[in-house]
Amino acid sequence: TVGVPTVLRLAADGPAATAPDPAPALRIIRNNRTERAMLELDGWLDHAAVPELRTEALRASNGGAHPLTIDLEAVTGLASAGVQLLFEPAG
Repeated sequence: TVGVPTVLRLAADGPAATAPDPAPALRIIRNNRTERAMLELDGWLDHAAVPELRTEALRASNGGAHPLTIDLEAVTGLASAGVQLLFEPAG
């Protein structure tokens, strides 16, 4: 499950809103401890991370010739570009 509690506060005379911190980069860890190719992701899967993840997924699966598991347990944010990548057919 991916989720972060969201708090929305509306105040007429509250302090000015500040820009949110930039999203942390995505870490891609290749797990070689299993028979099946596996990538573990940690951080934000957004449009900036898609090219690197696509490259790593193709490398780990030998161009889509072998099954690949992508572990999203440590993903803290999933943008639409990341979702689209996860649903792209291999090859």
